[in-house]
Amino acid sequence: MTMYSILVCLWFIPSIAWAWCLPLVGSLACPAYEEYYAGMTSPDFYWLKGVWNVTAFDAVVMNYANSTIWDQFQCTSQPNYARYTLSSVCELIVAQNIESQGCNAKYNVTPPALCQSTCLEQTQAVEDAVNSQCHSTLPSDTLSSILNSYSSQCQNTTVLDGATSDGCLLGSANEPDFCGFGTQDEGCQYCAGSNDACCSRISCTKSNKISGGAIAGIVIAVVASIAIAIASYFLYRRSHKHQKVPFNSSETTCVGDGISERPSLVSAGNYLYRRDQTPAALRDTESVSLISDFSNEFHTVVFPYHPSEPDELYLSNDDIIVSTVSFDDGWAVGVNLTNGQKGAFPLVCVAPASRDVLEWLLTEVEQHVDEAASLQLSQIIRRQMKNSSQLTRSTTYASTIPRRTQSVHSHNYV
Repeated sequence: MTMYSILVCLWFIPSIAWAWCLPLVGSLACPAYEEYYAGMTSPDFYWLKGVWNVTAFDAVVMNYANSTIWDQFQCTSQPNYARYTLSSVCELIVAQNIESQGCNAKYNVTPPALCQSTCLEQTQAVEDAVNSQCHSTLPSDTLSSILNSYSSQCQNTTVLDGATSDGCLLGSANEPDFCGFGTQDEGCQYCAGSNDACCSRISCTKSNKISGGAIAGIVIAVVASIAIAIASYFLYRRSHKHQKVPFNSSETTCVGDGISERPSLVSAGNYLYRRDQTPAALRDTESVSLISDFSNEFHTVVFPYHPSEPDELYLSNDDIIVSTVSFDDGWAVGVNLTNGQKGAFPLVCVAPASRDVLEWLLTEVEQHVDEAASLQLSQIIRRQMKNSSQLTRSTTYASTIPRRTQSVHSHNYV
């Protein structure tokens, strides 16, 4: 790694932490908002400060919805999750936050308002939890005032009073499990006395008393099943001890410690048919500057990867990745051109971009990046095209994701 590369990467740190429009693609906390962007530096959302990856975003948003939200009521015991809180928080971050408004305007997308009915259900759930579980230390009149102010946002906040006729977003679209409640039991309890459409997605079964004989039979069956499973496991290990697992699955995954053995080979056709927008990173001048270094390399994802750490990239099969720094532990850091994220990723999940994909990318750069910025980036792409064969891939892939060592501190390089 050259000193120049390190300086360029270190220079870019502030823009990630403090001025990055975070694309919410792949978000688990705000799945209904994954085509939109979130600004990270608003003082109204101080707890988002420093977040630069959708995995870290999900972690702090979920923590706020489950814990931090109760601080304003000075609870001595933490209440359960209040229904549709994630949906309300996501809406405020994406649509109410002035910085997010600028980000979404920049990329020509407009998030819908949250349906007022969802907002009212959420504020009622908060009020019920405060009154029954919070045990607040505040004087009763002060607590009542705070609750009244909290509930009034459904009438006084534009993004929270959407009407169904105007295409507002229902909480069940963002939290389809358990009708917006935190657990299945709470959802089933609600659905026992409700005809809400969300109840069709919950599997609630009535409990029946089981006889002693039935319990004994279940125990015997379980013990027998365990014994059979253990025996089968050792037989399997013995028969496969010296065999390589064949290519017998069309699934591709790079989750946890292992990966499947069949890669997804990507060509330009994947992008022409599946991408109707310019890659997100090409719409951001800071990202274009970061990837415009002659030492960078372009890759395509052959195994999807779901991050296990906050500083890691979310990889989908048809994503284009630019590596800016590679480490000896089998990891690299760079930019996911498709969704705009920056972070670390395992090199076993990607392969060098083929010539036809690079040709497609070159066209996108020349059409959508301003002339001054596109000149060097186009040269880098053409140089790699010169050295690329037409989608040639080795059929040998690692069976595990390497453990991170040097790359653990990758946030220092992007």
